[in-house]
Amino acid sequence: MRHGTITMATTGGCNEPCCRAVQTRYVKQWRLARQRGHEFQVSSLPTRRKIGALWAIGVTTTEIAEAAGYTSRASISNVMKRPVILARTEERIEQAYRKLEMAIVPPSRPATRARTRARQQGWLPPLAYDDIHEGVVARSEREPKTAPRHRLDELEVDYVMQYADWEYAKTSLSPLEKAEVIRRWLADGHSEAELCRLTGWKEGRYRTNQPIQEAS
Repeated sequence: MRHGTITMATTGGCNEPCCRAVQTRYVKQWRLARQRGHEFQVSSLPTRRKIGALWAIGVTTTEIAEAAGYTSRASISNVMKRPVILARTEERIEQAYRKLEMAIVPPSRPATRARTRARQQGWLPPLAYDDIHEGVVARSEREPKTAPRHRLDELEVDYVMQYADWEYAKTSLSPLEKAEVIRRWLADGHSEAELCRLTGWKEGRYRTNQPIQEAS
């Protein structure tokens, strides 16, 4: 996250002058939107970007609707179809986004469908942005790479487990990291065969029952 952005001011918790100014401006925009109510319309793109980002981490349309206080998922589907929306709609989904953006979604068919939809439509996950409202993508996007054989980076494992990015896991984790992913997967009550179908890994190759200690 970069200083001077709304993401650092909110999620990052920075209270320094570089972020206080953007946070103040952001709050004023929301207050103005509330004052103007249904008569004030805004571009739907920032809101659609936030919905897509939640899909990317496996949050379903129904869960987003519930967090935004809607009784039907159709409310979210309608937002995704419109170029402009009411400011109060933007605010409700903003609140849902802030509630769900750091969620760790357990594996399920609905979560997989949400991630697939996001991937097909080109939506990025929340942590890919420095400022999601403005669409500012972080400078260092995660790209496939060849991992050193004996590397154990807990952040790499955390990323794969949180976002279920199995395409990245196929090519970019070391054997030690793959073993740790499998250990956590099994500890959550899932089968190794299921994970191997998702990743293309050979069953039994990386399995371990104990947490792996990173080499000093």
